[in-house]
Amino acid sequence: MSIEEFSVLEEKFNENSLDSSRIKYADAFLLKAKRNKNVIKIADGYLLFSEYYSKTNKAIQYADSILFFTENWHQKKYPAQGYIQKGIELYYNSNHAKALESFIKANALASKQRNNLQLITVKHYIGLLKNISDEREEALILFKENFKNIQQKNLQNIDRKQYLKSLYALADSYSKNLNFDTARVLLKKGVIESNNKRDGYIYPHFLVGYGINSYHIKKYQIALDSLHKAIILLKNEEQSLPVIYLYLYDIYTDLNNQKTGLKYLFKIDTLYQTKSSSIYNARESYFLLSNYFKSINNSRKQLEYLNKFLVTDSIIDHDFSKLNKQITNKYETPLLLQQKQKLISSLKQNSKEHYRIITLLIILSLAFLLIILYVLRRNYKNKERFKTILEYYQLKKQITNKTRRNNVIKVTSQELSEELVNEILIKLDDFESSKSFITKKYTLNSLSKELKTNSTYLSKVINITKGMNFSNYLNNLKIEYVLDKLTNDEQFRQVYNIKGIAKKCGFSNTQSFSTAFYKKTGLHPSYFIKKLNKETK
Repeated sequence: MSIEEFSVLEEKFNENSLDSSRIKYADAFLLKAKRNKNVIKIADGYLLFSEYYSKTNKAIQYADSILFFTENWHQKKYPAQGYIQKGIELYYNSNHAKALESFIKANALASKQRNNLQLITVKHYIGLLKNISDEREEALILFKENFKNIQQKNLQNIDRKQYLKSLYALADSYSKNLNFDTARVLLKKGVIESNNKRDGYIYPHFLVGYGINSYHIKKYQIALDSLHKAIILLKNEEQSLPVIYLYLYDIYTDLNNQKTGLKYLFKIDTLYQTKSSSIYNARESYFLLSNYFKSINNSRKQLEYLNKFLVTDSIIDHDFSKLNKQITNKYETPLLLQQKQKLISSLKQNSKEHYRIITLLIILSLAFLLIILYVLRRNYKNKERFKTILEYYQLKKQITNKTRRNNVIKVTSQELSEELVNEILIKLDDFESSKSFITKKYTLNSLSKELKTNSTYLSKVINITKGMNFSNYLNNLKIEYVLDKLTNDEQFRQVYNIKGIAKKCGFSNTQSFSTAFYKKTGLHPSYFIKKLNKETK
């Protein structure tokens, strides 16, 4: 088959909006490529399938297939494009650390081949990862560089998809940095340029951006019209909807219609149960719901959503503080070292030693400044998290065991009856109240025997109702116990050191206790105790 015929199939795949037609063209493309034993076209075929199944695990598998066929090639497009595609799909599946690893590999390969389009794509996603790790000013710099590069090299028509994605990312980044006027100009441009059949996939995202921008400049009706229209177009994109729901809550609240706005916060909670990638929006919605129930004096509900906030906040802080460091260590530092090496070579050639010293001093100064900013930001977040945890346990103290018993969660499962689930929940409630988990070593089997139930049933009920496995459930109970003791018993804090506390709450060693404590709270136990003692003086 000729290259032209492959191009026709790829064009039809990209232009068609019907899933049944798109998969048909992808099938035809890959089949022809395999018959011709054309490795590059086979990789292109798998790329089409990965794009078709985008934002699913299947898309990652097809990206792996690309790498299987091209791993040892040194061609302008592959294997770098395989790593880029895998990175993109890992990013959309919220596996950001592994996504970064793929982009780093792609960047090295694209640099060797001097593939500008691939380097632009990698920088685009590094910018998105920086937004996630809350480095918004740095992300804006990357997006501005990318968009300028696309325009200077006249790449708009060569890779229109990346051009529109870069335009949207730049507009969104201006918004995140509170430059709403510049963002609005770019968003209007994006809405106009993407409002066609070919670029319809990104059109609703420009609508979302335009709606959010309209909210920030208090044009509420335009904001509502744009966001509600986007919801219809994005009804199957569960990653985009939580963002829209949060802004709808803000808009309706500003319009003195908080009751309508709250419905969207509950929708985010529902989505998070099935789509963990919405964790950032879930964290914010839990914080807002906790404050709402506090305002109407519903302590039980306030506690419920405050606990959900603490869990999501801890996960985000743990995962994305690491991501922040990884971006610096794996992407930016090698680039700085590369630039530094070029500078040194240049300086040697020109015999200008003082330039090298100045450059090194600048790099060291910037690194020192970044470290200071990181430490300040971490300390601020730790203080805020400490306050939230303290508020949570003070509130929890007000809610009696009787209230807990009267509000046992009603959960049904396809495999377990409601009666059986609630029977096990009541037994678990008694088990938690007894605090025997701090003195006895439990396994799933030993606890199921003690509760006179089946270990399989017990495991399923814990997974369904507690949202964690048995081991994490036990660790969580122990940390809950020790947090309660630390916040309410000053003598307990004074008598026991970290090792003693670990032993007292049922952990075999200090390390496992510290790890479990940090996973639950996002804080190290030594910091928490020191801060608590300071607060209570």
